[in-house]
Amino acid sequence: MTDSEFNTAPRKLLLEGAKLVYKNALCHYDSAQALAANGKYGTANALLILGMEECVKSMALTAGFCGVKLPSSIELFFTSHKVKLGEAEKIQPFAQDMINLLHILNPLMERRKLKGRLINPFAFVRLFFRVIRSFKISPISKNQALFWQTANPKKQAGLYVGYTDGKWLTPLDTPKSAYDQTSELANPFFTVLKHLEEIKPNDYKTIDKARVTLNKVLPQVFS
Repeated sequence: MTDSEFNTAPRKLLLEGAKLVYKNALCHYDSAQALAANGKYGTANALLILGMEECVKSMALTAGFCGVKLPSSIELFFTSHKVKLGEAEKIQPFAQDMINLLHILNPLMERRKLKGRLINPFAFVRLFFRVIRSFKISPISKNQALFWQTANPKKQAGLYVGYTDGKWLTPLDTPKSAYDQTSELANPFFTVLKHLEEIKPNDYKTIDKARVTLNKVLPQVFS
C-alpha cells in the first residue's frame, strides 16, 4: 500500500485491511503453537516474530481508520522488517499495560451497557483516563531490549540453515527457552488486537468525536 492509497482510502477499507492482516497474524501464531508442540522451536519462533510484525501492520491500519497519524510512511509497514520490529519494541510495554487496564475497565464497561450500547461513552472515556493515570508504562528490561535488537536474526535462524564459527546451525538448534521468551512478548499483541472484531466500519465517527475529548485529557494524563 502506498502513502497515496493510504491517505485517500475510505476508513472502512483500512479497517477491513487491519482485520485481514490480524487474521494472517493469528495463522502465524496458531502454526507456531502447533510446531512448538512438536519440538520445532526454531520455525515456531520465526512464525511468532512474523506474527508480531503483522500485528504492527494491523495496528498501523487501525490507526489510519481512527484518524491517528503514523510515525512513518505506511509503505514501510508493508516492506521494512526493521520498521515493524522497531515499532513492536515501542508498542510491547504499552500492549502489556493495556491488558492490565482492560482487566479493570472491562467490568466497569459491562455495568455501563444497556441493551448492548454504552449509556455514556464520554463518561467512560473520562473514567478510562482516571484509571490510566494510576499506571506507569512498564520499562523495557535489558533482556527484552536485547531480544528486539536481535529479533530479525532470530527469525532468520528459525527459517534457514546457517554456518557460524565453524559449524552448521539449523532451526532445530533453537532451544525451547528462546521460543518461550518470544511467546511471552508476543501474547500482549494478540490479546489487544482481538478487540478489532468488535469495531464496526462506522465507529470512526464516534472515535472522531471522542478524540476532541481525548486531546483535552491526554496532556494531563502524560504530564
